[in-house]
Amino acid sequence: MKKCSVEGCENKHNSLGFCKKHYAGFKRHGNTSSHQYEKHGMTNIPEYKAWWNMISRCYNPKAPNYKYYGGRKENPITVCDRWNIKNNIKQSIKNFLEDLGPRKSDKSSIDRIDNAGNYTPENCRWASPKLQRRNQRNTVLNQELVIKIRKLFDEGFTKKEISKMFTELTYNDVYNVLIKNLDGSWKYWPLVRKKKIVNS
Repeated sequence: MKKCSVEGCENKHNSLGFCKKHYAGFKRHGNTSSHQYEKHGMTNIPEYKAWWNMISRCYNPKAPNYKYYGGRKENPITVCDRWNIKNNIKQSIKNFLEDLGPRKSDKSSIDRIDNAGNYTPENCRWASPKLQRRNQRNTVLNQELVIKIRKLFDEGFTKKEISKMFTELTYNDVYNVLIKNLDGSWKYWPLVRKKKIVNS
């Protein structure tokens, strides 16, 4: 009898190398381990949803925001091994809670301090909507960000999509970076500035 290709599963093969149970998880979530998320006994804690959404947007191609995180063409966002232990979801969540602690309030969400960085204990914190808005106001565009924004725009991403990738930036920030003059040069943040001629 041909068995399911998932390690440790003895069920009969049904489709695409999976048994009926694992095939259902793959078809619904894009991976075969999703069915395990209901068996670790931690779905009743408020931080579970935040953890699950983090994993989903980094590794589930069917997640709404996957293309802004794990689906990026360059430097896709990942979750550190400590928070994403293979075949040990319960310990992954325990580590996540140990590192970040409980949410400050029901409105708190995971905030990456460096938006270009991954989900790691050093780069993440719980942040209220107010704190996130303050971070957005304090963000200063730099040349590295400008280059990234223009490159994404050239790859076909819309201004709205790009502004969602950089949560510390507003739509207007992205819009201004992409404004051009009539001659095709950048209106703001020209990457090549003319050298000032000094008379000798």
